[in-house]
Amino acid sequence: MRFLLFIGVALACRSFAASAPPSDAGLPQELQLEISRLEASARRSAVFRQLLAETDGLSRRVAGLPPPIFFQYEAPPLDRLVFYPARLKSATEWEFQVAEARELARASMGLPIVVLEAELAAYQKELAFALELAYIDPGFSKEWAARARKAKADADVLRQLETWARARLPQAKEEPPPRVLAGELDRLAVFAALLAEGPERFYAVAERVLPLPAEMVRLAELEDFLVLHAPEVKALSPKPDEAYVRVGGRRYPAFVVRAAQTMLPLGGAARVKEAIGPADVQARELSIKLRRWLKWPEP
Repeated sequence: MRFLLFIGVALACRSFAASAPPSDAGLPQELQLEISRLEASARRSAVFRQLLAETDGLSRRVAGLPPPIFFQYEAPPLDRLVFYPARLKSATEWEFQVAEARELARASMGLPIVVLEAELAAYQKELAFALELAYIDPGFSKEWAARARKAKADADVLRQLETWARARLPQAKEEPPPRVLAGELDRLAVFAALLAEGPERFYAVAERVLPLPAEMVRLAELEDFLVLHAPEVKALSPKPDEAYVRVGGRRYPAFVVRAAQTMLPLGGAARVKEAIGPADVQARELSIKLRRWLKWPEP
């Protein structure tokens, strides 16, 4: 199911040199037509339709220097979806669709900072879309289920070995997380198996294996800091190379202070909570649905 964007990608790659920044001209027409075709197929999912509605009017651009991804959402003030044609030519239709669902989920939240719970909510939304796609598309269902079963089998063997080792070597390290591959469908399969085991299992492993930026904050860190120090936030001025900032006699990571300064005028932690929504409740519901789709016994 390769959807090589022969014309669109070729033209886009010629139009944007390897060092070219995102263009303000929008998407090349050929690429836009192919993306529209893929989105039309994905619109069979209610989750995907909702994401498109929530991000209607989102700026879309192309860039030349491709990271190891097809496209990515760039947070405010840029607030845009950037496509990398050089990478898109190797993507499958399914890979494109699930990746776009995740990036649209990020865009729908529109947060100018990276919050752990928001990142996990975006991957969770990707799983919700994939599950709907599995019920709509038998080919995807078969492919994804096979990958998820393999991911679970690998994790089960690893867990058994670690349990055996800990019983004989009490000082043994904690169980390492499953190996999460770079491929969209392989990573999605691992996350499906983890969430099917339970939301806490998914959260714990995803936090350890995702390539999250160093300045990522947790919602509790942001909320607690603002509760204690909101009146002082505006007066603080952490330097770019400063790792910690002293506030009220306590030392805080500078990235938490910067996150608080960014979010306070936008509504603080309440704005983050609003963006994330009832993700915890949805995770529990999605966990049950994944187990049933995978035909796993109830825990």
